[in-house]
Amino acid sequence: MAHYAFEVLYGMEHIIDLTELFSGEAHSFSDEFTVDVCGLTDDIKKGCAYVKADAVSRAGNVEIALDIDLEYDAECSRCLKPLHLKNKMNKTVYVCMSLIDGDNDEYIVSENGKVDLAAAVNDLILLESPSKLLCKEDCKGLCIKCGADLNSGECGCERKEIDPRLAKLKEYLNKK
Repeated sequence: MAHYAFEVLYGMEHIIDLTELFSGEAHSFSDEFTVDVCGLTDDIKKGCAYVKADAVSRAGNVEIALDIDLEYDAECSRCLKPLHLKNKMNKTVYVCMSLIDGDNDEYIVSENGKVDLAAAVNDLILLESPSKLLCKEDCKGLCIKCGADLNSGECGCERKEIDPRLAKLKEYLNKK
């Protein structure tokens, strides 16, 4: 089993050279690296994805098994409470030199034999993560008037607002 070191460029890319796997000179490799996920979404304040990658040459293509341990600090999308979250993902990505039929979402195309695994990991995290991070499923959020945390109890504000375009209609109905 060949062992390759990932080349790190610009601090955020993890470029791997797959030319030996594509050519058949090597059959597999393994390595580990870390991807900074700070700012990946608006909710993520800081965090890292610890990645173990095992690549295997398969009939002219490369199959890369990714074991991702994600740990990050975020805030609830509704009440802004700080959250510390952990998630494990196991995904496989497929890399080819070119596509015959054109568009295919299952393969990463590597025309020069290199691929940025950090980008693939970021894409997988975005696809697997919930669109809204919540401290609890029934989080009530913040009062739109005073900003109080409604999970702690009602604040007493009148939150029922009337659309200003319909205010005259309400006045008319109240007169009757």
